[in-house]
Amino acid sequence: MGRSDFEPWLVASRRLASRLIVIALVGACQSASPSSPAASPPEPSSPTQATSGIERALGATTAPARPTVPARPPGPCRNGYVALTFDDGPDPASTPQLLAALRRARLRATFFDVGQRVAEYPKLARRTVAYGNPVEDHTWDHRSLTGASTGTPALTPRQVTAELSRAKQAIVSATGQRPQFVRSPYGDTNAAVQRLAGRLGLIEVGWTVDSNDYTGISTRQLVANVLRVRAGGVVVMHDAV
Repeated sequence: MGRSDFEPWLVASRRLASRLIVIALVGACQSASPSSPAASPPEPSSPTQATSGIERALGATTAPARPTVPARPPGPCRNGYVALTFDDGPDPASTPQLLAALRRARLRATFFDVGQRVAEYPKLARRTVAYGNPVEDHTWDHRSLTGASTGTPALTPRQVTAELSRAKQAIVSATGQRPQFVRSPYGDTNAAVQRLAGRLGLIEVGWTVDSNDYTGISTRQLVANVLRVRAGGVVVMHDAV
């Protein structure tokens, strides 16, 4: 491996290591509450179990035009619930390590996967669900639906529907489970996008804490960013190196 190849690999390895540290820390915080389902989840046996984590924790969305699933009361977990979410997978270099880390920490996360990548790596999507982590819709090829972040033209209603439905079908084909939620790439959404998602049975989900793990920040800063989350919050990280 030459220097030009090694440097990107090293940066990617550091980013992945940072995410694994975050999982370990969140697991330690959750385990402080013995009755918390996040500290000791049962083995997954149904789609309902796999989606319970984000349903408990959803508290906000980047799409104010339409409210997302209301947050559920924290119940016996005195610290409340938070949702760890990972975008842009599955990735053969990072997904297996993230899944193993979540399992060691006895946590679940929600993976917003790109349809093309699910079609390319269906076994990884199936493994994600088998480990108790729901796989949700992150569009077919990660194009901005509104163009707000990329300076590109907004997609037409037909194009938006195709982006969402193709990804949804890829997830169903790979995992046998129908996604319930969608996250628009870059958080670029509007009322029209949400209406189209609703017609497909999908609920728009945003986040309350952006880890900024894609910016090359240090592990210390990444951990600090994530630990700003409050009960009922949603953290976004990325399943790609």
